[in-house]
Amino acid sequence: MTGAMAMGALALGLACWLLVPGTGSGRASPARGKVRRGLAHKSWLGLILLPIILAGVIFEQLVIVAGLVEVVSVLMILAQRARGSRQMTKNRQLVARSSEVLANLMSVGHVPSRAAQLAADQCLPLKPVAAAIDIGIAPGDAFVEVGQLPGYEQFLTIGRAWQVSARSGASLVATLESVNQSAVEHSELQDVATTEASASLATGRMLAVLPLLGLAMALMIGGDPLGFFTGSIAGRLCLLSGLGLIGLGLIWTDRLIDQATGGRQIVAKSESR
Repeated sequence: MTGAMAMGALALGLACWLLVPGTGSGRASPARGKVRRGLAHKSWLGLILLPIILAGVIFEQLVIVAGLVEVVSVLMILAQRARGSRQMTKNRQLVARSSEVLANLMSVGHVPSRAAQLAADQCLPLKPVAAAIDIGIAPGDAFVEVGQLPGYEQFLTIGRAWQVSARSGASLVATLESVNQSAVEHSELQDVATTEASASLATGRMLAVLPLLGLAMALMIGGDPLGFFTGSIAGRLCLLSGLGLIGLGLIWTDRLIDQATGGRQIVAKSESR
């Protein structure tokens, strides 16, 4: 029994640690402030979640509350990740539109910096670039800075090409057309990857509800699983650590699918052109 409780405590701690990632480290950048704030919120969630779970293990009256807190926390994280994924897809579409407008304006004879300012009236992602140009920041540097935001990776390609163009006088139109083509390729790749990953996502969700089937079967044969899970510290530890690991599995599956459908290969390909 002592060994089982120790393993349950270890599993519970692992689930809490992996369920809510820390802030991590990285180069300071104003454009990444929103991302860092999101990670900081998850860290605060972890600090709140762990004491509640421990209280649920120790006190029988709090075990249901602690379990509900775990479930709600997992649903919140999954919902936040889904919103972030949708926003990233939308940002990539806006960046592709911005590069198309820029290419069109340069093709009719506008100088690059003036084209960026004119395009900002039609394209939201270009507004911070135009504002940076207005205060004297080099356009290439402005694009690179904005390109740090999720979904704006193609601005890194434009910014670096802009910096080379400023030194050599080379045309930017070819680079902008390459960005448009890359966006089309990324969209096609993402559609294929999403379709292929749908089966894995469905399997992960099905596995998450299988423990409920096990509980139902135990009740049908006359067992008392709820009494075990709420009536002793060992049972409560098993219940809460199990819920934490189920949540971890769902989030882990979501992250793997997000990595598979994120199109990082296309982004890297466009930056190497």
